[in-house]
Amino acid sequence: VDGVETPLFLRQWADIPAWSEFRIFMKARKFSGISQYYYRDHFPEIAENLAEVRAALTEFCVEFSQLSHMETVIADVYLRPLPDGQFKARLIELNPYSGQSDPCFYSWDNMDSFDARLVFRQGTQIMTAKLG
Repeated sequence: VDGVETPLFLRQWADIPAWSEFRIFMKARKFSGISQYYYRDHFPEIAENLAEVRAALTEFCVEFSQLSHMETVIADVYLRPLPDGQFKARLIELNPYSGQSDPCFYSWDNMDSFDARLVFRQGTQIMTAKLG
């Protein structure tokens, strides 16, 4: 649009394994849920590394809620492997907390489905895990 500056953010390309992407839902600075991003697919790596996945996502949630300038938002993250076998969650992008964004395993029609848990697929089953 004429007269309006549009910022452009560039970052180095990184190959991100699909299993390591998650969508984090934060409402009023409280985390209402975390979903496997590619929720139609089964990735055994999530269950195989569940303790480390939970720890990395929990750490991100705590830090992000303290540092974010937004009260309510969806954060897409990926888990970067560390040399010690742990993971570090890294921000990919932010999205509006609304029906415009895919709720993955959650439902905008049923706000009670947001239960502050990690939701992922294991085979044909939908699994949940507490964070922290």
